[in-house]
Amino acid sequence: MPLGDVSGGQARSSISFAQWTGDPSVRQGGEDGTGKYVDFISHRKLSEHWAWWRVQEVLHGFYDVTADIRTIRSSYLRVFSILVFTDRLKYIEHFTEHGVNDERLPLLQRPASWPESRKLDAVFGDFLKHQWKFCPLQLSAGALTGQRLDPRHILPIQARTVLRKSNAISEVVRVTFHSDCVDQGLPTTMVLKAYTDTSMAPQLYKAEVNAFTKIYNSAPNPTTPKPQYIVEFYGNFIQSNKHYLLLEFASEGNLDMYFESTSPPKSPWGMFQFWESMFKLIGGLVLIHNLGGRGELAASSFLGTHQDIKPDNILVNSKGTPDEYSLTLKIADFGASDFWRVSDGDPDALGIDKKGDQVYSAPECIANYEALRRIINRVGPEVDIWSLGCVFSEAAVWAVCGHKGRERYRESRLQETKRIDSIRGTGFDGCFHDGIEPLNAVTCIHEHIRRSRQAWDTITPKITQLISESMLLDSMGPRKTARELLLLSGRLLQTARDEAFGASHTPVPQLLVLDQPALPPIPPPPDTSKITIEEVQRYRSDMKRRRPPNEHVATACESLQRQIRGRDHVFLIDDSTSMKTKYRNDVVNTFIALSYVAKRIDGDGIDLFFTSEPSRRYHSRHTSKLTEELQLHYQSASNSRATMEASVSEVIDYIVKKLPSSFSKSLTGLPGISHWLAGRPKITLFVFTDGLWGCPAAISRVENQIERLRNELQGRGLSRVWVAIQFIRFGDEGIEYLRHLDNFDPSWDIVDSKSHKDHVLDMFIGSIDEEVDNKDDYTYEGTSARDSSPNSASGA
Repeated sequence: MPLGDVSGGQARSSISFAQWTGDPSVRQGGEDGTGKYVDFISHRKLSEHWAWWRVQEVLHGFYDVTADIRTIRSSYLRVFSILVFTDRLKYIEHFTEHGVNDERLPLLQRPASWPESRKLDAVFGDFLKHQWKFCPLQLSAGALTGQRLDPRHILPIQARTVLRKSNAISEVVRVTFHSDCVDQGLPTTMVLKAYTDTSMAPQLYKAEVNAFTKIYNSAPNPTTPKPQYIVEFYGNFIQSNKHYLLLEFASEGNLDMYFESTSPPKSPWGMFQFWESMFKLIGGLVLIHNLGGRGELAASSFLGTHQDIKPDNILVNSKGTPDEYSLTLKIADFGASDFWRVSDGDPDALGIDKKGDQVYSAPECIANYEALRRIINRVGPEVDIWSLGCVFSEAAVWAVCGHKGRERYRESRLQETKRIDSIRGTGFDGCFHDGIEPLNAVTCIHEHIRRSRQAWDTITPKITQLISESMLLDSMGPRKTARELLLLSGRLLQTARDEAFGASHTPVPQLLVLDQPALPPIPPPPDTSKITIEEVQRYRSDMKRRRPPNEHVATACESLQRQIRGRDHVFLIDDSTSMKTKYRNDVVNTFIALSYVAKRIDGDGIDLFFTSEPSRRYHSRHTSKLTEELQLHYQSASNSRATMEASVSEVIDYIVKKLPSSFSKSLTGLPGISHWLAGRPKITLFVFTDGLWGCPAAISRVENQIERLRNELQGRGLSRVWVAIQFIRFGDEGIEYLRHLDNFDPSWDIVDSKSHKDHVLDMFIGSIDEEVDNKDDYTYEGTSARDSSPNSASGA
């Protein structure tokens, strides 16, 4: 402690105060910017020490000082303490005169308003040197917003535990701060995340701060609660070239640790609690993906992606209940996130692929070739849907097969990706896809779960279906948005609860644990149940990737091709607002499946029409091109459309032109005529619709157009099966209207209606076979359609 030009009594005050600051019961320990342990005195300790009488006693030794005790205790307590400690108290008026109070500490340079003086320079030099002991970092809500701290600034860390180090790039530490330095409303235990790599730290740090800032700023008003299911963010700062974030501490670690340390649920209640907790993560993605809507006050808004969704980045907290499956899960680690502006002029803008975790990344993020690594890859929020689907997939395996089953699932993916030349050794080993679509290991384990789950577990099999149908889809099968998944998960949970608690429960047997390395065991022999759209999509995928397809599906599809070989297929897609808003993904997936089968039957390509522009025909042998057109129509914001009557009329006009005339048919015995007729094949018209066409009269007008086609067929002497009209129904609202069209002329029936969830082969047979046509297929979407097998297509 330096001694100034003071009297003995004044010096004694300084010595006495210095001795007090060295008392072990008073001093507290923290860390400076180099990680060195240093002592400090908190503001609370100073307040307790500097009672009125003690400040008064010290000031009595300075006859020329006219500082007000009340002012010192309210605004200059740290300044006063530093000056007493350095024996410079007689200069306190220079601080009060220029307003250098506690709020301006710590000082980094001499105040410009101070007069030039060697003595004042010496005073300030002592002040700068010793101020840090009395100015530890004070943690308060909203105060730390990127400040660059001096290396001497003390972090009031009482205890620390390293949680994770990431290849010298970052360090995650659980810290407990001295309660004296933490304002009310903040926890004393937090996570201090430090980016330490000098080359990458600024970029990763900025990405995280940007993400938290945009998420918090997206609140519609200041009273909106803090965002749920996102790890809480308390502030950020820079010190000694390290970039720090202060984050919420999760008492039970991350989801990966939870799976390792916790046994799966053994009751339906536990299973429902677990999946209800998991579904809340979807709400976190909704916040990340939609940062405010465009409205009257804003011509643009932000979309975002996390790009590193994985079990390690999902934090786990219990809700303070003894139940280990009732959890609060929060998304953390936004170092790979990206946010970009979208506007009315560019609503389809995409973000930059920041290359998050490779194992859980989507197929469109793969960079397994040099050419792919050299370009900037553009991605959208759907990459997070894929990653969350991977997390859900592993969670489903854990829920049914335990931690050992999850480990073997990972091993099965590793073994499969090692056999793929384009993935082996690229860092994507063990991922969930082959570069385009889900691995066989993923499909097989989901089938295994559906067979091996406990009888009381009504929800986990449905989760695997949700994953396959809405999340782990290739680029030709659009994934659901986070908003859509949020609604679907709620319905799924309710349906599963109704099934579980509507039946009697038996004692719960011990959960199955996979003991064999091969996952899953040999599948059971194929059954004769209906073939779904999803099964046809897997069949298509297997054929494209030259993998052995499901034998049952392959045999049925080949049989169908022989029965109706050469038949033309025309698609009319209802792209009205109700169809685009409710059934977009279902329509695309159904078209992908049906057009793939139709292409193998119809050798000269497929025709596609839309109700919004029925006079325009799209034709191609490549169904991928037609799928792109369909996706463009369904992504368009345009609501313009023709009536269903006008659309059906246009398409029927096109079909009539393709029909052979009665004159040509009567000349079939002449040379060349048979060959000409062979180019006039029979036709199936698929109409995708929800049946909501405005009013009941619209049904009669559509019926008139169908009757016109029937009259054309009869007038040309063609058979009833020459043209078949197959309505593919989406939703239940228009079911009665479509039933009416199906039955309007039983004596010469060319119309059938099926749900898009029905047996795919029946959709192709439809009115061609009366038995298929007469099936009671008007099952509501919320229930299972009646199983059926392929029927003969006599007369096709």
